Amino acid sequence: MKILYIHQYFKIPEEGGAIRSYYLAKALLEAGHEVEIITTHNAATSYTKVLEGLTVHYISNYYSNELSYRKRIWSFLKFIWKAYRKALSVKEVDWVYATSTPLSVGIIALLLKYLHRKKYIFEVRDLWPLVPIDMGIITQPWLIKILYGLEKRIYDRAEKIVALSPPMEDDIVKKTTTQVYCLPNIADISFWQKKEACGEKSAPRIIAYIGTIGIANQVAQLVEVAQYFQERGANDFHFWVIGAGKEKADLITLAENYQLHNVKFFSPVDKFQLRKMMACIDAMYISYAPYVSLQASSPNKFFDSLASGKMLIVNIEGWLKEVVVQHQCGVYADNAAMLYNQMMALQEEDWQAYGQSALKVARQYFAKDHITTQFVKLFM
Repeated sequence: MKILYIHQYFKIPEEGGAIRSYYLAKALLEAGHEVEIITTHNAATSYTKVLEGLTVHYISNYYSNELSYRKRIWSFLKFIWKAYRKALSVKEVDWVYATSTPLSVGIIALLLKYLHRKKYIFEVRDLWPLVPIDMGIITQPWLIKILYGLEKRIYDRAEKIVALSPPMEDDIVKKTTTQVYCLPNIADISFWQKKEACGEKSAPRIIAYIGTIGIANQVAQLVEVAQYFQERGANDFHFWVIGAGKEKADLITLAENYQLHNVKFFSPVDKFQLRKMMACIDAMYISYAPYVSLQASSPNKFFDSLASGKMLIVNIEGWLKEVVVQHQCGVYADNAAMLYNQMMALQEEDWQAYGQSALKVARQYFAKDHITTQFVKLFM
């Protein structure tokens, strides 16, 4: 079969970022299917490239987390039109696989179904429009009504829906009769377990945040944690922030105002460079702003951390906390004092035990082969 995979932010390991779609597309290819991907990039021109057997159509359409909300929406709308036009040039498509966010990607799938009779599977990575509504980004009642109507239409017209977490699945099944499958993000154990040399560490314990630095991620809390540790002379702990986003400049300023010597900021890195940095990292910090809608999140970095065998620190209620606490692969702390007290109580064997439990969870529930095998079955 030929599958048209639509993902606005498709990435490969050499680029870094979330590479779930790369894993899934490769699994389809290895199962004997033909895969063409429509995505976007920030370059001035559009082009098509074959990557490891995958035909990838890169559409020129600038996007950054640092854009204003209005400019982001405009970028989403441009992608709908450009991706739809590109989709029309892909012949003999048997299935369309459209993955959010944003929710607007579902409009492309709807157009292909209504106008060209293409069946589609819709993947839900975040609960849009619930997340921006919950965060107060979208407040107009008329717009909220339209977006919820669009969400239901996309769900109802899909042949199947893929949710990335159990709470996402619970939310979706309340809104549609379409069959929903829960396929969380992927732990690529073979990749992350390849040994790398750390080199010289700046402190005995490194706690790191990796990923987008936006309002939803509340990385400012990690800077507050660092300030709390420094004030108390806990010099054995340093904190790394690896990534980019709208809030990063403010965080750097905040760290400077606090005169922190235990925080270091890094630019985004690819997966291979990140694996080298992981050799120095002792615990991964997974943070979100305290909104109920964000408790359903399924962040790629969480699963990379499990596969790396790293202790996890989460600051939000929900299913991620349940995984960490129930399987004893880390701790929950929603403020600096709480995390400080827990870190001070840890012995060397505790760090090792948390890491071993993290790797066990990765193998048991989120291993790449397990998730991709379930995924490929969706197209049978």
